[in-house]
Amino acid sequence: MASPRQNPAPAPPPPPPVILTDDLLEEIFIRLDTPADLARASASCPPFRRVITDPSFLRRYRALYPPPLLGILPRDADAFLPAEPPHRSAPAAGAVDLSCAFLPDRHTWRRRDVRDGRILFSREEEYYAPDDDGADVLLMDLAVCDPFTGRYAILPEIPQDLIDPLDLEGQSFLCFEPFLAPATAADDDEDEVGGASFRVMYMARGLTKLMAFIFPWEAGEWRAVEYDGWAALINGTSTWLAEMFWRFHVHGNICWLLDWANKLLILDTTTNQLSTIEMVPGSWKKDIVFLETEEGQLGLFVLINNFYTSFDLYYAIWQDNDKGVKQWRVIEAIQLPLNYWYENLLGIDGGYVLLQGIPKGSKSSWQASSRQNGSSQASESSSEVPEHVCFSVDVKTFRVERFCGTNHAIKTANLFYQLPTIVVAAVLM
Repeated sequence: MASPRQNPAPAPPPPPPVILTDDLLEEIFIRLDTPADLARASASCPPFRRVITDPSFLRRYRALYPPPLLGILPRDADAFLPAEPPHRSAPAAGAVDLSCAFLPDRHTWRRRDVRDGRILFSREEEYYAPDDDGADVLLMDLAVCDPFTGRYAILPEIPQDLIDPLDLEGQSFLCFEPFLAPATAADDDEDEVGGASFRVMYMARGLTKLMAFIFPWEAGEWRAVEYDGWAALINGTSTWLAEMFWRFHVHGNICWLLDWANKLLILDTTTNQLSTIEMVPGSWKKDIVFLETEEGQLGLFVLINNFYTSFDLYYAIWQDNDKGVKQWRVIEAIQLPLNYWYENLLGIDGGYVLLQGIPKGSKSSWQASSRQNGSSQASESSSEVPEHVCFSVDVKTFRVERFCGTNHAIKTANLFYQLPTIVVAAVLM
């Protein structure tokens, strides 16, 4: 006899729908490794945009995916040198327009600095630096521009009560440097010039005083801080030699290499305090750039020129030795293309170190070698200028790639990288 037919077991109920909390959405979005994908997700609905544009998420995202480096802005020319194929940044670089023609009376403004997709301009005023050739001026009109959105902001002047302590009449030499600085976590909020907050700073260097003037956009007013140890630090050093070379941004701080003192001057942007650390003497003090490592340590790249016979690029970090004493330890020796002579490091940003070289055998490279060896023929001019080549070095993989070419040597430059994600989400979509 056949067994009775059994009804199939009822299907289990469907699982409850997943509740997409903000924390879960953040873990999903953090895996989108391109700003374009993140921008599309941000534009899809208000809840997604709220999570993506949160400053804490953006800081986390940017730490994982540094914005791509798009090009070079030489400081001695009003030009933009974009990344060229086959470099991975070339497609995005080709669409960039950094003219900022929307700035009123654009021809009267001079580009001073570039950071986070913004450009700082100055318009010179009446106070020139005493005994300086007029290269820098004290009171400048300053403007911060976002070339992607066409928006700009004119900053207020530094109040006279902050300037008076500089004692301009009593200073025999003065250098004033305006630049863009990273915002602190407390400043990181929405604004009207590109999306994320920013700071503008002046560094004023006198015969016996060093002062920083700081303008956080959110606060809307200037502040001042003086480095009490400046007079002692420059004691016995010629004023003309006591320069602050090469500015770097690491750990949210701003650093200057004091070549003449074998020290690194550090401005803590959270506390607004200035301090110094020792540098390795000798050849380590030239052609050097600093960065913050993934582990949060202070790192550097240094280019060593061995009298134009060979060139070495090293990566080192500032860490404790086996005795608990901080020192620089070389981590990597990076192989550079052998058929070039390398002139200088241009800077570090967007996950890359940039350096410039010229092909061996060209007349410019021959003249460089002649200058090194004291040849009188080095002064001969050449109507043929060989191509100078800029190379990028990935700070994580140490991969060396050709970035772009130019027909002239670049002494100093700003590196322009893609806007912060918050701006991409607001502008591109």
